[in-house]
This record gives sequence, C-alpha cells and structure tokens, in this order.
Amino acid sequence: VWAMRVSAAGNPLPSARVVSSVLLPEGNHPSPTHNLMFMQFGQFIAHDTSAGVMFASGNNTGISCCTEGGVDQLHPKQQHWACAPITAVPDDPFYGFFGQKCLNFVRTQLAPASDCSVGYAKQMNGATHYPDLSHLYGTFPEKLSLVRGEGGFLKTFNDFGRALPPLTKRRECVNMDGGSPCFES
Repeated sequence: VWAMRVSAAGNPLPSARVVSSVLLPEGNHPSPTHNLMFMQFGQFIAHDTSAGVMFASGNNTGISCCTEGGVDQLHPKQQHWACAPITAVPDDPFYGFFGQKCLNFVRTQLAPASDCSVGYAKQMNGATHYPDLSHLYGTFPEKLSLVRGEGGFLKTFNDFGRALPPLTKRRECVNMDGGSPCFES
C-alpha cells in the first residue's frame, strides 16, 4: 500500500532523475506550434485543481531526506518515513555541476478510500477539483479575507519594489527554512 514500486524482478526502479534526463535532455528545444505560455497555462490549471497535502516535522519545519546541500541521502534510520529521495548521478547534466547527488522528495499524505477499504494508496488533494481560482483566493471565506485587499484586488506587500502576495504561516509550508517563502496565495 505504501511501498515504493519495484521492477518485476524485485529490484529498485531506476532513478526518476536519470529517466527524465534520458527522455528530456537539457537544452533549448523550441516548438514550432507552442510557446512558453502554453506550459504556463497548463501549470496554472494544474495548480487550480490539485495540491498535494504535505507532511511536516513535529516542529512545523520541512522534512529533509538528504544531507546538507544534497551531497548524499540521509541514512534510512535518520529519514522520515515519508522520504523518497531521488538520486542524481555524479555526471548529471545539471545537478552534477553542483555536486548534488540527492534531490529531496517527500511523499504526500494519503487519502482514505471512500468505502474504508485497504488498497493502493491515493494522494490526498488539498484543492477543489473545479477550475475556480482556489489556488489564488482559497476555498473558504476565511482564506479569502486573508488574501483580498482593497477594491477586491489581491492583497500584496512591497518586497524591495516587487508586489508579492502575503506570506503564510501554514504548517505545511515546507520552504521557509530554505530561504524560499511560501505565500498565502
């Protein structure tokens, strides 16, 4: 139910990073029919209809599956049980340049089956399945009041000349310690 998939012979599957590097090599590959806006719109819709519900440590910090700087994986006894770190090979076309061999990856929380049966795990979705801009304005009036500013516009704060959405204090925000803020929107 929770175990990582293995090959038919019972061996671990290849690293997701290695597979993606082989299938999608680094470089500029312009499309004759699509521009970057095509990808951005798809990502915008995906974020409106799905949001993984993340685990956090007991002290409301993110979970790390790798050593400092991603040099290596933490020993399995030191990892959180939801850790599923991704291995990058030393000659990785991007991460190899930085000496990073471990990409932090924490599995999302599981949703119970509607009939309470035990079976294959399904990820819990923290968003509505409707394209309703819930990723910007939330799904409840309480959330809306946190992000709506004067005149109905999105509330912002000035960050050295950039208008950014309000910062969040939510427990599931896992990037605060890494210097990457999480926004209420």
